[in-house]
Formats: sequence, C-alpha cells, structure tokens
Amino acid sequence: MDTEVLQTLQSIKTLIQIFIVISFVNLCFGGVRLWLRVREHFRTAFDTVFQLQCGEYFDQGKFDDLVKHCEDRLAKRPRDAYALLFLGKACASQKEYSKAKAALTKLLSLEPKWGQEHGQSTLDAIAEAEKSANVTVSTLN
Repeated sequence: MDTEVLQTLQSIKTLIQIFIVISFVNLCFGGVRLWLRVREHFRTAFDTVFQLQCGEYFDQGKFDDLVKHCEDRLAKRPRDAYALLFLGKACASQKEYSKAKAALTKLLSLEPKWGQEHGQSTLDAIAEAEKSANVTVSTLN
C-alpha cells in the first residue's frame, strides 16, 4: 500500500513538474511575442515620424536638411524605401541628378511596384531635364 501511494505521489510530482515547465515556456513565448509587437509598434511610430519630417523638409524647400536626414537614415537602414525616395527627390530638386538617379534606381530594385508608383515620375523628370540641358548645350556649339 505504501508503495502505491509513493508511486501515485511520484506521478503527481512528475505531472506538476511538466505543468510548471510548460507554463514557463508559454510565459517566455508570450513575453517574446509581446516584445515583438511592442517593437513593431515603436518601429511604425518612428517610421511615421521620419516620413512626416521628410515631407515637411521637402515642402519647405529645405533640401540640404532633407538630404542629411535621409543619408542618416540610410546609414542605419540602407533599404529604407522612404529615405531613398525623399533622397532622390531632394537631389533632383537640387539638380544633383546622378545622386538622385542612384537613389531612385535602388528604390526601384528594392520595391519595384511601390518605387514605380512613387519614384518613376521623378526619374522621368530628371531624364527630361537632362535632355533639355543637352539640347541647350548643343545649340550653343
């Protein structure tokens, strides 16, 4: 009889240990999931602030500030589509066409559809401006 009681208690002890381990693992995964969600919310918030700041610099014609802002962002996140887009637009506005084309071409390679929708018009304007500049130069010769 004592042996049965001891075996039953041992079985209960094993089940309790398994329950504790499962609970601990679940708690850890829950914590990781929470941390990932919080991190994503912060990243989204910082991305929004970045985009709003870029739009403000662009609308105010502060292209030097915009270029610096985008280059700082690209140093940390080289594949940031908004940074590439605004860098391309700012450089195009300053007639730094090669730098603008490099940023926008990279944007198109990283995000083809989105880049086409948002950056292609700037690339087309650059091509037109370069063509006009070549026509003007050739008429002087």
